[in-house]
Parts: sequence; C-alpha cells; structure tokens
Amino acid sequence: HIAASGKRVGFFSIETDKESLTDRLMAEKQVAGINLPRTKAKALSSEDVRRATQAGLRSETVPLRIIRKASTIEQIRSRTLQRRFDVIFIDYVQLLQAEGENRAQIVTNISMGLHRMAQSLGITVVGLSQITPAQKGGKQAPTKDDLRESRQLKQDADFILLLYPDTEEGVPPTARVLEIAKNKDGRCARLRMDFEPEHMTFKYHAKTMPEIWSE
Repeated sequence: HIAASGKRVGFFSIETDKESLTDRLMAEKQVAGINLPRTKAKALSSEDVRRATQAGLRSETVPLRIIRKASTIEQIRSRTLQRRFDVIFIDYVQLLQAEGENRAQIVTNISMGLHRMAQSLGITVVGLSQITPAQKGGKQAPTKDDLRESRQLKQDADFILLLYPDTEEGVPPTARVLEIAKNKDGRCARLRMDFEPEHMTFKYHAKTMPEIWSE
C-alpha cells in the first residue's frame, strides 16, 4: 500500500524466502486476491492465473523491492542508499547481525544502529520484532516491555504496534487486537481486527475497544 502511493519501499526479508512473500502478496485482495491455500496446493484456476498475470504487469510500476541478501545494518544502509528507499521494513530485527558479548547487547546495538540510520538518511524504518512468550498462567496480552532481548527497542521507537489474538470470551478465533502501545506524537489505543488467512488481510472494526488512553 505504501509503495502503491508512490513511496520507494524496501522489504528486507531475513526470515521468509521471496517466493513465499510473493504468494502472500498475491493473496491480498487489492493485489490479486488469489486464495493462498489454493496457491500452496498448486491448484490455480485459469482465472487465478489471469489475475496473477495482471498483478505482475501492474507491479512493474510499483516501487517495492524484496531483498534477501542483507543481514547487517551496513548492508541494509548500502542497499537503501542504492535504491533510494523512502521506507524500509526489516523482518525481523533479532535476525540481524551485530557486535556484542551477549544477545541483549547485540539487539541493543541493532536497535541503536537502525535508529541512527533512520535519522541520518531521513527515512522511515519499520522493524518487526519477536516478543518474549508469556509464562503459563501469566498475562495474556503482550506489552511494549516484551519486545525480545532488549529494552532499547522500546526506547528507540517513535511508534510501537503490538498485534496479538483477541482472547475476549465469545470472539471468533480469527479476532485480533492491534494495540498502539507507544505513540510519540499522539494517543495510544487498542483496536479490534479480523484476520482473513486465505487472503493475508486484516479488517478493521470501526468501533474501538474500551481501553483508550494517552501517555
């Protein structure tokens, strides 16, 4: 969506291969709307092939690049400058390589390096992060303190979004909560979403959850 608006976008996928990402993009309704299980089963209809072909032709004008061979901040910075990206996504932060004597120091250095890069290049950096799993019998919903392996991630981020299952009684299994856990220039809130796995799409409920607050 960002690339379709005209921004140059780089998606640095350290975890997922390019083919899987392409399949998921094709499942998105505003791209091609091809049922993902049908793609995985290699059971595409002639209509699916037609829509995939049209989406492929349209993609030539969309400045989105999926990049696999970049595992350090220096490599990401080099590719960002080369491609003149406006926005980059990193999937995911904990898989990047950096110096440090332990995992906490490594992720701290990664977070600080991404923060400096965003400031020096004047770009938007979106870093996906794992969270620390909740202990059995403990809290269900994650918080911004649960960003895995380093609290520096929380300090460096201007904006933190948490996405997790909605455990409220009576909601369908596809229900999700999108929590704005940190917003440097605005209020925080929890919003209800529905996930459509066949099309890798989230639908937003206009009615927010009761908990809305400001920091």
